[in-house]
Amino acid sequence: MKEIKPTYKKQGNITLFDNEETMFKIVVLQRIYHLSDAQAEYQIRDMLSFRDFLGLASGDKVPDGKTIWAFKEELTKKGLFWQLFDEFYAFLEEKNLIMHEGTMIDGSFVEAPRQHNTREENKLIKEDRGGELWNPEECDTEEEKKRKANKKRQKDIDARWVKKGGEKHYGYKTTQKWTREASSSRKE
Repeated sequence: MKEIKPTYKKQGNITLFDNEETMFKIVVLQRIYHLSDAQAEYQIRDMLSFRDFLGLASGDKVPDGKTIWAFKEELTKKGLFWQLFDEFYAFLEEKNLIMHEGTMIDGSFVEAPRQHNTREENKLIKEDRGGELWNPEECDTEEEKKRKANKKRQKDIDARWVKKGGEKHYGYKTTQKWTREASSSRKE
């Protein structure tokens, strides 16, 4: 493969970098390492591994942040940004190199009021039979039926005890996951 030398031309106060392959590689580095345009410029100047990946020798010019921004803006205007990344992902899958990026996972714990149940009640709740508890029976008086119905409304049988950082907590575990595919509205 012949070596591609980058060329520059001025357009206003932005220097355009004519090597689209190198520019796309810069955008890939930005997405992998979550870099802004200015951070990408700095890291390319600073890190030999970035220069090697881009095919730049130590004396070659490095695109500045405005140039990187202008390249991404041009891709977006032409509707090519996501098309190029889709082709890039397909290439990685073909080579059995899958890049998982853009996935964010949030794990939280929501506290709930602590319940004061008997051991038998807790046992039924753990067995997912909490719905059987505090049901009024036919032999109960009206007052007892009301008391059981009120107690059942106040009980939280879905919350669980967990240990986090050596401390016990009562409540709900929540996990949310967002991926690039889930937010495809950006792709339109």
